[in-house]
Amino acid sequence: MSLLSSLFGSNKTSKLTEEEIASDMLKDSKFSVLSLATAATQSVNPDLRNMLRDQLKKQGEKGKNFN
Repeated sequence: MSLLSSLFGSNKTSKLTEEEIASDMLKDSKFSVLSLATAATQSVNPDLRNMLRDQLKKQGEKGKNFN
C-alpha cells in the first residue's frame, strides 16, 4: 500500500458519506458568508459595500429556502 493510498484511501473505498458531503457544503457556505461579510465591512467603496451586502442577503435567503 502506498503512502497516498494509506492517507486518502484507494479509489475502491473512497466513497463520501452523506454526512461528509453535508459537512463540506456547510463548511464551504460558512467560508463564503464570512468572506463576503469581511469584504463588506472592510470595503471603502460604498457601491461595492452595498453590492456585497446584497449578496449576503441572497445567501441568507438561500439558507432559509433550504429548510
